[in-house]
Amino acid sequence: MADQPSSRVPGRVSLLVTSRNEAEDIGNCLRSLLAQDHPDTEVILVDNSSTDGTADIARDLGVRVESAGPERSAQRNHGFGVSTGEVVVFLDADMIAPPTLAAEILAALDAEPAAPAAILPEASFGEGFWTRCKVLERSCYGPEDRVEAARAFRAEAFERLGGYDEELTGLEDLDLSQRAERLGTLVRTATPIRHHEGR
Repeated sequence: MADQPSSRVPGRVSLLVTSRNEAEDIGNCLRSLLAQDHPDTEVILVDNSSTDGTADIARDLGVRVESAGPERSAQRNHGFGVSTGEVVVFLDADMIAPPTLAAEILAALDAEPAAPAAILPEASFGEGFWTRCKVLERSCYGPEDRVEAARAFRAEAFERLGGYDEELTGLEDLDLSQRAERLGTLVRTATPIRHHEGR
């Protein structure tokens, strides 16, 4: 994992997005993060050598862009290393966050001081038959910790866990979430993130 900042800013939420050729979705994602109600957030895009203008879209929106790879785990760990929030949130480029996301995360963690992380519910949307199947599938889960992984972590807990396992190129989010459960009970936010499943 990258070197850690010398200090974390109390009350700050770092919103970290990973990308590789996500020009179709990245603008909507980043605009939703820049529109957060919480007064102290930082938004960082960690891009993996996109060739479709993804990083340029982020820079045009005033978002800090970092470069890292080769996979999401390494990108996320790098993003953590350059962030400064006491809470770090890991999102995908095809997600749209509600404006209350950062505030809801802090409220959920403040209500349970021993909780190392928060699970953020997701709601799928998109076009076409198979996407409608995905929307139906996700709607059948209900609150289920084994299906929805934690995406928001107290920085000190993330560091204790050693971050994402960079040997994993799939299910790395569930792996970290399950390891976080060993530190304490996970909490949940209420308002779902909208996950664009495309076509």
